Amino acid sequence: MQYQSQSVAKLYFMAAIALFVAQVLFGLIMGLQYVMGDFLFPEIPFNVARMVHTNSLIVWLLMGFMGAAYYLVPEESQRELYSPKLAVLMFWVFLVAAALTVVGYLSVPYATLAQITGNDLLPTMGREFLEQPTITKIGIVVVALAFLFNIGMTVLTGRKTVVTIVLLTGLLGLAVFFLFSFYNPDNLVKDKYYWWFVVHLWVEGVWELILASILAFVLIKITGVDREVIEKWLYVIIAMALVVGNGDGGIGIPRCRRLGFHAHTCTRQLLHPRLANHRRTWASGILRRVCVGGTDDYFVRMAAHARAASQKQWQASDGNVVVLAHVGVNGIHHPVPDGRRHFANLPSTLHRCAASVYGGAREG
Repeated sequence: MQYQSQSVAKLYFMAAIALFVAQVLFGLIMGLQYVMGDFLFPEIPFNVARMVHTNSLIVWLLMGFMGAAYYLVPEESQRELYSPKLAVLMFWVFLVAAALTVVGYLSVPYATLAQITGNDLLPTMGREFLEQPTITKIGIVVVALAFLFNIGMTVLTGRKTVVTIVLLTGLLGLAVFFLFSFYNPDNLVKDKYYWWFVVHLWVEGVWELILASILAFVLIKITGVDREVIEKWLYVIIAMALVVGNGDGGIGIPRCRRLGFHAHTCTRQLLHPRLANHRRTWASGILRRVCVGGTDDYFVRMAAHARAASQKQWQASDGNVVVLAHVGVNGIHHPVPDGRRHFANLPSTLHRCAASVYGGAREG
């Protein structure tokens, strides 16, 4: 280790490994309960095993993220960690909170746990992946803010690189999006709307930024590839995570029923003619399909939640289908050589037909 404060990461890595073992253990218990329905019942009911299984996954990933950040940020910033003591203190707070939560799951019924932890004052429990008691959620927020402060001060007072900036952006999003777990509306559509902010945007949004920055750091260290090359592809990865799809902005507002159709039409009318003379170039084709696909993804989700709000059961996941369709057609289109003109127009024709059929079906 180049810096003594990097040793803080060991605590987080060991805790992450232990929680991973717990996740696997309770996963095996659930598997056996499928085969033998009364296995460890009533000591460990299936719903309790599932809570421990999924919550262990979330916590060990967070522990891993924190440990990786505490290891790579001092080396990238070329200075010691801003406050190693704060990092150690927050580790024990996080670990004790996680352990007490698991003990609560296993020792008392879930309804009793809700009463003991004061869920009546601020109801946040009872939702998938967010079963943690309110007091545990508050502890997670405190740990996340202290962690973000520690990493942020280290980055801002040291050398700044693309890796650390992307990592800091992801960690900021990780802390911000978790705050939506405290909002638990009575309306089911609104509940799923804000629940999606925490559950889905963590995985397909900010977590991808964190993982991409960690991967970039590892590749720079073990491959000897120039930093400029790694950073270029890091930009590509975060652009795909935030722009192309996965819906970071496209969760939708129920009032925007027709906005998707108009935005889809305007994007095609404005963007395609300007790139028509460059149809064979790789860059323009990528730009065309990424922009149109990303816009479709955004506004299809808006229309999707509008239909859900009006009880038409339209699923928001079709936004991802739009993006995958554009990327798939792009994969067919660009390898076609210019000399084979009798094949070159086929993907574009299929693309237009598929888009027209989908647009008609979506708005029909």
